[in-house]
Amino acid sequence: MGGLGLTVEGPCEAKIECQDNGDGSCSVSYLPTEPGEYTVNILFAETHIPGSPFKADIKPVFDPTKVTASGPGLERGKVGEVATFTVDCSKAGDAELTIEIISDSGVKAEVLIQNNSDGTYSITYIPSFPGTYTITIKYGGHHVPKFPARVNVDPAVDTSNVKVFGPGVEPRGVLREVTTEFTVDARSLTKTGGNHIQVRVINPSGAKTDTYITDNGDGTYRVQYTPFEDGMHLVEVTYDDVPVPKSPFRVGVTEGCDPSRVRAYGPGLEGGLVNKSNRFTVETR
Repeated sequence: MGGLGLTVEGPCEAKIECQDNGDGSCSVSYLPTEPGEYTVNILFAETHIPGSPFKADIKPVFDPTKVTASGPGLERGKVGEVATFTVDCSKAGDAELTIEIISDSGVKAEVLIQNNSDGTYSITYIPSFPGTYTITIKYGGHHVPKFPARVNVDPAVDTSNVKVFGPGVEPRGVLREVTTEFTVDARSLTKTGGNHIQVRVINPSGAKTDTYITDNGDGTYRVQYTPFEDGMHLVEVTYDDVPVPKSPFRVGVTEGCDPSRVRAYGPGLEGGLVNKSNRFTVETR
């Protein structure tokens, strides 16, 4: 003979229901409303039964398939600019939201998650490099529908209208040890010039050839270089670190000469006297 005692202790008060089955057994249920560890005390005649108190680990109930995400930051981004989107977990239960945004080159974007206290989260990130990024969203450690997803990040500067032309970037190639040049027309981005253009000439050996850039002050630039190796050279042209169209240019370098660069001048080419030395100069520098 004795009485049955039941209590449940934990992070919150759990409602207990006990049903006497009429055969010496009881069916007991309790409703925890918060996750965590609960202690279940079962006493008979004011004494704990074997195993009591019992420990129950209550897990949160969530459904990652009911998480949705939307916003412009899932469709496109721009280097150095804030991209945003919203994640709605209001119908998915309680769990931890984790988000990772990483470029194809392995660079992670810093992600800020703001809890709006209504089951939704405002997400912001700033990509540092152009290219394609992968966005991974997990809820309670599980992937949500439609993710991972891919998003394209545009460069901070649109160089699509920058033009590069001249013998120094033409596929037909240039002569070794002969100074060549080309022009960069960036008037679509600047009308007054400035320190925007960077040029690298990479030799077949991996070394670099010096370049000389002249800012014309009107958005155009003159670039000169003198190659000293035979073979295919790569000419990289960037505007504020963003490659211009068709960069890097492939330019072959071969041994040879360019007679059109030879200059001849002097009085002997204009006239002279019989039986007198008549002089002129030929300049092949």
